[in-house]
Amino acid sequence: MALAFLLGFFALAQACVARTISNDTQPALPILDTVVSIISSGPLPNTCKDIDNCRTLVDIITSCMGTIFACIWVAVHRNIPGPRQSYISIQLQSLKVVSTAVIMPEWVLAWAVRQFLQARVYARSLERIRVRAAAYELRMREENWRGPGIETDGSRAGLPGSAANEVSEITRTNVLDLGYREHHAIEYMDMHEIRPQNMGASREGLVQPTTDSVTDILQKDPLDSRSREGVFDAPTEQDKKTYELLFELERKLGRAGEPWTLKHAFFIISGGFHYYLNGQPTYPLSIEDIQELVRSRSLIPPTLDELKDKSKGDGTSKTIAIFQTMWFIVQCIARNIENLAITNLEVMTLAYTVITLAMYIAWWHKPLNVSCAIRVQGHKPLNTTEHQEVYNWQQSIKGAAGAPQDWHIPVGAQLDRHDRVPTFWSSAYSHKGNKIPLYADIAALSVAMVFGAVHCAAWEYAFPSLAEQTMWRVSAVIIAAVPVPMVITFVAFSRYFVEYDQGFLSGRISFIAMCLAALLYIPARTLLLVLSFSTLRDLPLSAYQTVNWISLIPHV
Repeated sequence: MALAFLLGFFALAQACVARTISNDTQPALPILDTVVSIISSGPLPNTCKDIDNCRTLVDIITSCMGTIFACIWVAVHRNIPGPRQSYISIQLQSLKVVSTAVIMPEWVLAWAVRQFLQARVYARSLERIRVRAAAYELRMREENWRGPGIETDGSRAGLPGSAANEVSEITRTNVLDLGYREHHAIEYMDMHEIRPQNMGASREGLVQPTTDSVTDILQKDPLDSRSREGVFDAPTEQDKKTYELLFELERKLGRAGEPWTLKHAFFIISGGFHYYLNGQPTYPLSIEDIQELVRSRSLIPPTLDELKDKSKGDGTSKTIAIFQTMWFIVQCIARNIENLAITNLEVMTLAYTVITLAMYIAWWHKPLNVSCAIRVQGHKPLNTTEHQEVYNWQQSIKGAAGAPQDWHIPVGAQLDRHDRVPTFWSSAYSHKGNKIPLYADIAALSVAMVFGAVHCAAWEYAFPSLAEQTMWRVSAVIIAAVPVPMVITFVAFSRYFVEYDQGFLSGRISFIAMCLAALLYIPARTLLLVLSFSTLRDLPLSAYQTVNWISLIPHV
């Protein structure tokens, strides 16, 4: 909606300017004199003699600003705000993201790539856990809950071969050690005193039976020492009733067999599930919390329609934004074919489109601008993680810059100290063996090289002064060259220390390299922004001419 309003405003402004020109006896000169005199007191050359093939300075600026707005505001998918976060805080958070995207768009891309890679892992993991939990329950139901005693290797299960193999597979992957047991639903609900609420709570995503008679069932723990040691007891009548209620509730909600998808994983990473303790919001649930709830069949995924309803954007709005971006690229290519001048502002905008397209690819399945998370009710803190590290200022800077977090610190476990996910949160674990942050940084920095190289396209442009030309060239080279040593540093040190368990030093080296690069990058990036507008005061004649599209279409 915001994009459509802004683009409509720009189109109206251009139309008003065009109408003013058409009513003037001197078609292009007066309006151009008026606009350019704001920037420069110098005379305006006779740039456009055919009103049908000319554009004004306002046209150039509005076209670039509309495209940049689509690139930054629409392409950036922010995380979900906390339930207690004020309106001003939310707007300041958005301003922080937008400012970072203007100055360091490639580092925002690193954030997007990290989230994408991590979401793929989470989606596969959650769906695998869901299928195993559902398969085990259904096999127990189909076998009429029989079996005097079911060992984890399936030898005494009295189950068909496929079921015995399933139990053996569960044992081999140590799922039992993570809480996957025959009575997983009852055990988890009893452990955390999750009591039956109403159907409304269930619709928020938490599977909770609704009748009073179920309360007594859930408050009992049928597990004994044998089941905790890895031997399953034959299910009791209470177990059968509980599973029947859970299965029936899923069916009534229309979520029986609802899978965990990439969109759900993005929703989790963004802080989509918030834990409420005794009715009060506490902290967003980490992936470990979600996995434990899925194992216990206590949490079922919201439908894709529900996620779409929460999102402020869908495939159509994203397609429109991409079309606006692609149309700008086509115009620049056409101007180059016709040997028409392209302004420095258009070159800078063209560079943004490279980053934007990469962001759209990484965040295509992430819900856009979700305003509130799904409530998960409970009565005891969820102790599914062991580390309680604080997300300090240094971690925040590194997260914003796309640098790898300190190894061995499970970043996802830090959420219980926050009322919302941090601004540049990606939930990418930084520990031994996990290379997702490394891959994300390398991918983003590779695109950053292209981003800087696009600015070099204006190398031979005619600048108002030699000093401005020199500053543009030096800044463009810095923007394109800075990612090279950063990639080398990440590859040379991060991969080595991930493999040999020397993460502390690796994280510090990466952080120092990022700070040194920022000392060069940020001034150069700021200078390019200033020069993009200052050079508009003295444009070549062909910069005001529009593309003759008919001449570009093959015809007889």
